[in-house]
Amino acid sequence: MVSASPQIAAPPPDEQAGRHISRLVIQHGPVEPRAVPAAAAFQMIGIGETTGWRLIREGRLEAVKIGRSTVVTIEAIDNFLATAPRRVPAANSMDKR
Repeated sequence: MVSASPQIAAPPPDEQAGRHISRLVIQHGPVEPRAVPAAAAFQMIGIGETTGWRLIREGRLEAVKIGRSTVVTIEAIDNFLATAPRRVPAANSMDKR
């Protein structure tokens, strides 16, 4: 049994510009991103930009430089969250209202 690979086709010509659009269209539904811009990664983690860039600089959050852009892979985000210290609330934290 041969599994069908996604059909990739060039989009139709851009009528306004009179030329082909350069990106490809994948016919089998949406494509999940493998990496996101650094600012989006910081939002996904729930941290600010200053903290995010510090984590990258310290090597605690892995980032990839592509040209002038810095991206963070989804795998790097998952690894960061998996290894981040866990905070356990104190046993009597509910009593201090």
